[in-house]
Amino acid sequence: MPENPLQIVIIEDHIGDFLLIEEALSNHGIPARLQLFQDGENALKQLAQMGAAGLPDLIIVDLNLPRIEGMQLLRYVRGSRLFDQTPVMVFTSSQSAQDRNEAEQIGANAFLTKPSSLDDFLSSVASMVRKLTSGPRPSNSGGHQRLRLCCSRSQDRMRIRRRTPSPMNDGTDRCRCRIPRARSPL
Repeated sequence: MPENPLQIVIIEDHIGDFLLIEEALSNHGIPARLQLFQDGENALKQLAQMGAAGLPDLIIVDLNLPRIEGMQLLRYVRGSRLFDQTPVMVFTSSQSAQDRNEAEQIGANAFLTKPSSLDDFLSSVASMVRKLTSGPRPSNSGGHQRLRLCCSRSQDRMRIRRRTPSPMNDGTDRCRCRIPRARSPL
């Protein structure tokens, strides 16, 4: 295995899907160390114990999990300062627009419905992992920036803002502008 493989936490209760994710990464030449949690409660406990040096480069979470649901885990991850720079991919069998919207509002970087075809499954997983983990990584992992577009407009131009977890640790985000706001003429 290469010197600096991706550190990926996978929270998935079906071992078959985990093995397919592992195969997708291997077949597409993506070196990775995978850590599997098969229920939400165990995943939550282990994520809470991770230190800054052991942060994953990516978290992949299924929505339909035993004990603690995937959305609740997503809220924890996005509400934690420890994981605020870690990309999260929701990978689920759900095709619900409501699930997609809720995951995006909470802060998922990607929402991918599990394809029914093996080839589509393997290629879509590899493609999304590449997309979410591209760019420089610090040696201790977990150094990905998460940029989002906010809904505020100034002089009809969308502003890019960095989203960070709320200090209230309630899963909501607040925006910290990276571009100075234009002053209103009034």
